[in-house]
Amino acid sequence: MSRKNAREQALVLLYQCDLRKKQPQEIWNEFQCFSDLEEEDTIILEEKDMEFVREELEGVWEHLTEIDEIISRNSHRWEIGRLSAPLRAILRIAVYEIKYREDIPEPVSVNEAIELAKSYDNPEAGGFVNGILAGVLKE
Repeated sequence: MSRKNAREQALVLLYQCDLRKKQPQEIWNEFQCFSDLEEEDTIILEEKDMEFVREELEGVWEHLTEIDEIISRNSHRWEIGRLSAPLRAILRIAVYEIKYREDIPEPVSVNEAIELAKSYDNPEAGGFVNGILAGVLKE
């Protein structure tokens, strides 16, 4: 398993927190129950990847207010609530990594966010994400 896949799983869980209005611990507990099941098309995460997913989920949630303020400042007249839920989750993860994770190079966080936006939102969303994160990096 790679960090790329683990980051994608963190995106899915963060999206669920937002959409279902549940705390990360509830979503994490549900995820752990399902991650123990083995099915053909299920990605099994290694323990280190599970830890990365948990750190991303908890870290974003812990700093959510500040992260959302940073996104709002850099989104050029787009309020955080106007963004699609997947795009919010993608930007929250990227800003969290840029501001709080010294173990992840900033260009990696930006690139991963752009690729996730293209996959989970639409192809043009990559440019939007790039613009917002460029502003975040300048702060």
